[in-house]
Amino acid sequence: LLALGGKPALFAGGIITGFSYGGFWTLMPTLVVEIFGTSTFATLYNFQSLAVSASSLTFSTFLAGRLYDREAILHPAAAGGCSGPTCYRTTCLVMVAACAVGFVASLMLRIMKRHVRSSSAGLSLAVT
Repeated sequence: LLALGGKPALFAGGIITGFSYGGFWTLMPTLVVEIFGTSTFATLYNFQSLAVSASSLTFSTFLAGRLYDREAILHPAAAGGCSGPTCYRTTCLVMVAACAVGFVASLMLRIMKRHVRSSSAGLSLAVT
């Protein structure tokens, strides 16, 4: 949506991104406890926060800056820099690919957790 260019797409993409990011931080403590338990919650939650900060630095500073500089050379504007929707299109597409990888990883985790739960439920029924 953000890669399309234009103000309506920018506003809609910003609103969707804001709600998604807020939902992520709201669900993260629950997901960490659900997946890994409460015994190491503080350590795992802090590592998860560090991972989000590191990926933010990597994607926003290094990736977006370098891709913008490359697009500014390929599509120079009259006032300098880059102008138009092509400036950040590659960055948006890389972010879409990273989100798709995360989505597939979360689906795989869900399938694995369902398999573990069903096998542990069978064991608990067999023991009693």
